[in-house]
Amino acid sequence: MGQVASLINLQTSFSSFVNSISLLIFTDQATCPVTRYYYYGLYAAHGFVSSFLAKQTDFDGNDLELLWQALGQMFEHDRSAARGEMTTRGLYVFKHESELGNAPAHKLFELIQAKKNTDEPARDFADYTVLVKEAAIPAGVTLQRKVG
Repeated sequence: MGQVASLINLQTSFSSFVNSISLLIFTDQATCPVTRYYYYGLYAAHGFVSSFLAKQTDFDGNDLELLWQALGQMFEHDRSAARGEMTTRGLYVFKHESELGNAPAHKLFELIQAKKNTDEPARDFADYTVLVKEAAIPAGVTLQRKVG
């Protein structure tokens, strides 16, 4: 089994943090609009790559690397008014030795947390600390930081 095949035979899950400067408009029960300004937001997204589905679709290690690259750069080439300042701040990949997984994904996602450093409204990524509990990563799972 080569490098490409070994990449794909591993169960994979990932977590990423994306930041944004945006304006959200809320309406209150369709009565009068209330405008609230959120100058900064930090969003977390979780995703999964199934080795079983990858085999069925000929998804290989090159595709996996392209996915990581795309997630890391997804806002760089699509600047619009809605996502003008969004950027990927972290991309953390958990690789399992077993195709069935060595740990539940939700337990792994709990190992990465973004904590706000201030009581004031967040204005920048520096207002957060991303904590990674590497010592708690279970046996058979490795963590790769693709971004961050």
